[in-house]
Amino acid sequence: MNPKDRKAKTEMKPKPKTPNLPAATPAPAPALEWWPVDRPVPYARNPRRNDGAVDALAASIREFGFRSPVLVDAAGVVIAGHTRLKAARKLGLREVPVLVCADLPPEKVAALRLADNKTAELAEWDTPALDAELAELAEAGVDMEQFGFALSVAQTDGEAHEIDPSEIFDAGVSLVVECDGDADAEEKLRIATEEMGWKAKLSTL
Repeated sequence: MNPKDRKAKTEMKPKPKTPNLPAATPAPAPALEWWPVDRPVPYARNPRRNDGAVDALAASIREFGFRSPVLVDAAGVVIAGHTRLKAARKLGLREVPVLVCADLPPEKVAALRLADNKTAELAEWDTPALDAELAELAEAGVDMEQFGFALSVAQTDGEAHEIDPSEIFDAGVSLVVECDGDADAEEKLRIATEEMGWKAKLSTL
């Protein structure tokens, strides 16, 4: 071997290796806990009015079990799940599933409390697709009205058709129409009675 070659080889430095850094790991998800139903503390300033949804949600829990836990902060104050908590109490449950979000700072807790409700409002129903699903469930004997659903008034066997008002009243069916103020209510009453010939009256729910 040529001495020059030997010298060149001895002077070569090994290529530095890239250090094997551990991969970043996400924060562990809170573990599911079961708390006495009276332990979670409802948020005193909860901006959602949820009493109208309690019966339907209680029916859902009764039918399917408690499938969505209550979220609470480190102090046990409810972040999301006020309606579920009310439904559990209505059913007389002794315990509820809870996720303690102890890792969230106060501002994130407040943001999550609002975002959890608002994001649900952004979705819309595809009415024909919904009616088709409800029709199939009705044929299977599943009562979806207990969960707040109902088939469209004009839906029978999955097809919409014109309904004679006399058929509705002969069948003993009542229709509820939401109105935007007294003037709107009076106008809709006039249309129903004078133009459509329906038996109608005003009432406050």
